Amino acid sequence: MTIANPVLYNAAAAGFLAGIQSRRLQTLEANSVTPVAPIDFNSLNQAAFVFAGEVDTLIQALPSGTAATNIAKIAAANATVVPSTAAISNMAETLPPALAAICKAAWDSRSYPLYNAAGTLFAAADYQTIANACVSLFAEFAASVTVV
Repeated sequence: MTIANPVLYNAAAAGFLAGIQSRRLQTLEANSVTPVAPIDFNSLNQAAFVFAGEVDTLIQALPSGTAATNIAKIAAANATVVPSTAAISNMAETLPPALAAICKAAWDSRSYPLYNAAGTLFAAADYQTIANACVSLFAEFAASVTVV
């Protein structure tokens, strides 16, 4: 898989993790006799990046227009040490946290994304409905954000 924009890819994964963790932490606190080890989060982390891949794919497929132009400015900022214009700087600082917040809201308090009790993780296509909702809202935000 080719990631078009690593900044947005990571923001989507972080939002997914933040949303899912809100419910998982409630469960862990209720059953706090068992210590939590980093390995307990391995499959959750894998799921976050599968979801982020689907978000990245949908962002790549956005039609040309203001949203796509503003999102492309993040890639421009990502390729330089210092953003070259105020608009690029604004997009680089505004859009990734917005995507993370949108993804967090979409996954907030949802259960762990598994097919069945055997623990089969979702594939990228299984995230398409939620990823599409996130990208649609994100594109609307990206098209309307104030650029200086």
